[in-house]
Amino acid sequence: MPVNKLILKESGEEILKRDDFSFPHTTAYVEPEIFPGGNIPWHWHEDVEVLYVLQGSLEVKTPLNSYSLSAGDSAFINTNVLHFQKPIGNIKVVTLNQIFNSSIIYGSVDSVFYSKYVLPILSCNGLDIMIFKQESVSDRKATELIRQSQDIAEEKRPGYEIGVRNALSALWLLLFEKSSQMLAEKQVTSYHADDRLKKMMEFIHNNYKNKITLKEIAYSANISEREAIRTFNSVLNSTPFAYLVEYRVRMATELLRDTKQSISQIAYDCGFSSASYFGKEFRSITGMSALEYRKKYALSPSQL
Repeated sequence: MPVNKLILKESGEEILKRDDFSFPHTTAYVEPEIFPGGNIPWHWHEDVEVLYVLQGSLEVKTPLNSYSLSAGDSAFINTNVLHFQKPIGNIKVVTLNQIFNSSIIYGSVDSVFYSKYVLPILSCNGLDIMIFKQESVSDRKATELIRQSQDIAEEKRPGYEIGVRNALSALWLLLFEKSSQMLAEKQVTSYHADDRLKKMMEFIHNNYKNKITLKEIAYSANISEREAIRTFNSVLNSTPFAYLVEYRVRMATELLRDTKQSISQIAYDCGFSSASYFGKEFRSITGMSALEYRKKYALSPSQL
């Protein structure tokens, strides 16, 4: 079933739902166009992620880089990396995503697997994402392992956890080999902007219902208003106010889908000064009116 909602902490960290936390591995089919604005918003998680583009083309952005993936391509996203996903072109995008804790691979922090193979990758700030392209012969094995682990996890046959672990361990070795030069050079990139951004995002997420100022947003990261604008622009190619409005709309979509509140009440509850202003911004970001969105995505009474 396609995922159309991210559950985020105030900091922007994704809260992962799992049936069994003794095996920290989650799979999902993701369709970005279902999300408000047709994009998967900026977020991060401590677990690492691998995704495979099943259909369409996708842009994946991080504070450091921007990557284009087409059907058949796959990617590894490192721990705690802010990332954003946006469809490219007119073909509907579908990705197969796996988010897992790297402890699946290393077992114990006292093991050689952790110190020699896992920790160097997790601690390499320059390694935000690793892309595997379908046209590259050397990358195809990584993509095959990603698909294999996804299939095993979905089938859930007896012993599937071992099968998933084996496939992901083989993938990790390929990742380690491909990034060997970067790891040897111990490439480190400053994440000051990233850290500041997370603090300002957390402030916005905590206070979006209220009237907040640029000065307050900047103060939350202990920087000037000018530096706040520069940080949002350099990392997200946006402004603090634009991000605030987008977040308010995203919260409104959840209420439209999950509750029977009136549209006017939702507008005020999400920090908009008027229903008309809410309607204008909602259509600008989602491409439809709030009423149209509710009709298309509202849960049935049995789901509420």
